[in-house]
Amino acid sequence: LDRAGASVGASDEVMLLLKHMVVSHHYEAEFGSPKKPLFLEAELLHHIDMIDARVFDYQNATRNIEAGQFSEPVWSLDRRSVYKVGLPE
Repeated sequence: LDRAGASVGASDEVMLLLKHMVVSHHYEAEFGSPKKPLFLEAELLHHIDMIDARVFDYQNATRNIEAGQFSEPVWSLDRRSVYKVGLPE
């Protein structure tokens, strides 16, 4: 990160903020984050990362089932079975 920042002339403050975003985006210590987000953009990054993970989980769970069916329970979604919507696009 330091090398990339130096190559584009990022200020010390920008580098500090970027590093904080990297270390805080998992939010909880149990998920490897030593700090929780301390500014708005870091908080937003955490939530965007969570949305991305949920989209992946739902898509993965419904990939091999037909529309109108429920998936097997998904561990990462609190063992919920999720429904594959079959509405026309």
